[in-house]
Parts: sequence; C-alpha cells; structure tokens
Amino acid sequence: MSATTACYYFSPEQAGLLNQGVDERSDLYSAGIVLFECLAGRPPFCGSSIGEILRQHLTVQPTIVRTLRSDIPRALAEVIHRLLQKDPRDRYQSAFALKRFINLKFKKLSKGVKKDKFCGLFIR
Repeated sequence: MSATTACYYFSPEQAGLLNQGVDERSDLYSAGIVLFECLAGRPPFCGSSIGEILRQHLTVQPTIVRTLRSDIPRALAEVIHRLLQKDPRDRYQSAFALKRFINLKFKKLSKGVKKDKFCGLFIR
C-alpha cells in the first residue's frame, strides 16, 4: 500500500495530528473508514494531496453515510459515525465495547423496540 493510499485510513493520532498515543481506538477509526468506503463507494475524506487528506481527518466532519445511501440502516450509520470521531475518547473505547453495543442494539431491534434494521449483524 502506498503512502498516498494509506493516508485515507489513518486516524488523526496515527497521522501525528493529535498529541495522543496510538492504541486500539485508532484501529477502530480505520475500521470506520473501511466500513464507510464499503457502503458509500468512496472514502469519507478525499483530496488532491496527502496533506489535504490528513487535514480533513482532523478538521472535517465526515458525511453521514445515510445521506449518501438512504437504504443503510440508521443503527449502522450511527456506529460508523461514532467510529469516525476525531477524538479517540469519543469513539468506542475497545473492540469489545463496539461488540457489546452491536449486540445490545441487535437485541433491542429483534424485540421490536426500534423499527430500524441492523443488517442482521450479530457478533459472538
């Protein structure tokens, strides 16, 4: 993977734009980028240079993926939005926390608490 390609997936802290260490929350940010790109057909941040793309990671709020594709379940869009938070403290704090959230959301949806589907996603 080239540096130009890789910069699309850097978290702000991984790119050195935040004075914070890199931990698993950085990986969760990158996972959010991948999910966004899979669903939207493009990464959330694009630019003509590496510097422009990195600046967007720090300063530009990503488009809510449901505005690009209304068929994406609201709950999934919410997960992606939280994964793409600039500040690591605002993201899921671990992969386990993300898994727990998805499982709780799925249980609520399967009980009819909210009439928005979550793609049948259930992680064990």
